[in-house]
Amino acid sequence: MAFLFEVDEAGGVTLTFSGWDRAMTMRRRVSVAPHQIERAWTATRGPLEQMVEHRVVGRGSHGGHLEPNRLRVGSMLARGEDGVHYWAVGSGTSNDPLLVLDLREHDFARLVVSVDGDPSVVAAAITQLIADGR
Repeated sequence: MAFLFEVDEAGGVTLTFSGWDRAMTMRRRVSVAPHQIERAWTATRGPLEQMVEHRVVGRGSHGGHLEPNRLRVGSMLARGEDGVHYWAVGSGTSNDPLLVLDLREHDFARLVVSVDGDPSVVAAAITQLIADGR
């Protein structure tokens, strides 16, 4: 994977892309301000991936129900949900825990990310930083 996930001191997050991920998504970064994060939580990859219908633009990974556990980087439409989801998740297994950020007032309705370490710790840290800043 060629992306870096960072959380700032206020609870905002930034995904910075390089290499093929940057070329395939046609983005350098996705930034989310703390006030745009409605909820930070974790979920198992399998059920989330079943909702992926297809990519919004570009080439590459799509059809989560047809081809699970693949590298997924980019904007995706989700079956049965409004808004565009943005995925930055490497290849893995259906049991992998992922960080999920539900967003408001943003281009994306949801951000789904694989992170180094335990995503529940990252979700709790983001939630606490945002609460402390309010």
